[in-house]
Amino acid sequence: MSLDDLTTYTVHKILAGKEVCTFERLVVECFKSFPEVFSLRGYPEYPDSARVNKSWLRCRTDKGWITGNVKMGFRLTDSGLHVAERTEQELLSGGLSVTAKRTRKARERGEAIVDFIRRHPSYLRYRREGKGFHITEHELRHMLSCTMETPVRVLRQNLNQIIEILEAYHENELLSFVNLCAKEIWPSLKRKGR
Repeated sequence: MSLDDLTTYTVHKILAGKEVCTFERLVVECFKSFPEVFSLRGYPEYPDSARVNKSWLRCRTDKGWITGNVKMGFRLTDSGLHVAERTEQELLSGGLSVTAKRTRKARERGEAIVDFIRRHPSYLRYRREGKGFHITEHELRHMLSCTMETPVRVLRQNLNQIIEILEAYHENELLSFVNLCAKEIWPSLKRKGR
């Protein structure tokens, strides 16, 4: 079940309750109905309004399921009503998992950074080699999105930002990896005075 199916169903649910489907109401109801899908990554107690915004725009522009806008509110087209009713039946039958259908694309910068570190060749090698792992300065600079000419000050800023994001996302294994890499390379960078 896609995010857009759930958004369309939620518009239908609001309208069926004889309410005006404003953007704010849609964000709240999406989050209340499907918190595992419509919450902020790293802050699951809060709704992600950007997710809802992108979804209703796709439903209106690309799929033709929703009409309206943030200022005037939302309504369903005939095809949108069909999608909402089908989604409702699938939800009632309990035959599918909403939590499994989380978008694989990074929704925000923090997620993009977590994904970048998780897929980085150095991290993959670290997972394979374990205690025998060593990183080069070039690999660390690449992981920090820096060149060999980038000053140490900028490296430190990028490193601190990555560490903050990994902490916020509770990515403890990635955090240990990044700290290990920094600990291994940082003394030589200081000696070079770059």
